[in-house]
Amino acid sequence: MTKDIIHVLPTGGFDIVYVRSAFDAGLAGLAEERVSLWGAEELARLRAQLGAGHPVSQRWSWVAENFNYFSNGDIVVASRERNPLLASPAAATQAHREWREFYLDSSVAAALRERASLDLDKARQQGALLLSTVMNPIPVEAFGDYVGTRFLFGEKAKEYGVWLQEQGIESVPFIVADAGYVKDGKHESRAFGRGLWVKGLSSSSGLSGYSSDLLNDLGHVGGVRPFARAASALEERVER
Repeated sequence: MTKDIIHVLPTGGFDIVYVRSAFDAGLAGLAEERVSLWGAEELARLRAQLGAGHPVSQRWSWVAENFNYFSNGDIVVASRERNPLLASPAAATQAHREWREFYLDSSVAAALRERASLDLDKARQQGALLLSTVMNPIPVEAFGDYVGTRFLFGEKAKEYGVWLQEQGIESVPFIVADAGYVKDGKHESRAFGRGLWVKGLSSSSGLSGYSSDLLNDLGHVGGVRPFARAASALEERVER
C-alpha cells in the first residue's frame, strides 16, 4: 500500500489523502486517516479548484458511486449511500481476486432496482438512477443536460464540462459493460456491481463504469479532510 498525503494551503486548508492499493485495502487506508472516499461531484470541484496540473486532475480515481448491471440489460448507477461495493468492499474485492463478478444478493439487487428511477430528481432522492441511454462519448457541452453526468456531478455538472473544455477536452469517454456480456446466461440472471473510475485529464477524464478489476491500483482511492497539521510550504506532500 502506498499512501500519499497532499497538504493544500492556505485557502481553507485541507488534506488530500490518496491510497494506491486494491479497493478494500485502499478504503481501509482512508479510514485510518479518517477520510471518506470522495464522490464524483467532489472530485470535479477539486479539479476545477486546484487546476489541470495538480495530481488530483492527473490521477485516475475510484469514486463513491458505482454501476450495477442487471440480466435484462438495465444499468443502475448508485449513489454513495446505495453503492453495494462500499457496503461490502472486502467481498467485492475478493470476488475480483477470484476472477469472478461481485454478484449482488437478491434482496440487495431487488431493493436497488426498485429504488432506481429514470426521473433525475427522484433518482437523486432515492440514490439510484436507471440509465436509459448510454452516451459515448459525452460532449462536454452536454454535461449540464445529460442525465448520467447530472446524476454523478450534481450541481457541478455543467461547470465541470466547461472546465474540461477549457483544458482542450471536447468529449469524455463513457464506458459501461458490454450488453451481450451482461445478458449472458452464465450470470444465471444475477445482477453484479462494478466500480466507477474517473480517469485523469490525459485520458480525457473518462468515466469508466465497466472495470472488473478492483485489484488494479492504477485507480487510487482518495478523499479530503480539514488540514491536519501546520506546514510552511504552499503545498507539501508526505509519502509513507
